[in-house]
Amino acid sequence: MQMQFRSLATSFFPTWPVAVMCTVFELHEQGFLLKEVTSAVDHVHTGTDALQAAKILQKKSRKCMCIAMIILIVIAIIVVLSIVKPWNKNK
Repeated sequence: MQMQFRSLATSFFPTWPVAVMCTVFELHEQGFLLKEVTSAVDHVHTGTDALQAAKILQKKSRKCMCIAMIILIVIAIIVVLSIVKPWNKNK
């Protein structure tokens, strides 16, 4: 890629030294890499925020599920006791 750049650069800027043109090319590549790294960091931060939100929602969901299970067990006990009636021993 540098060979292509050198031939292209010397055709457009014949008076510039090759070292200067290569430095400009390397700076351009570094800027591109910096943008890519910044984008990756942004994606990691977004993913971290999403995981933290999911953790909070999971805790809330687990709490609601436990409350619902306790209520369901209490209702089941009431239904079973009303059908069996252990306090009524008139057989």
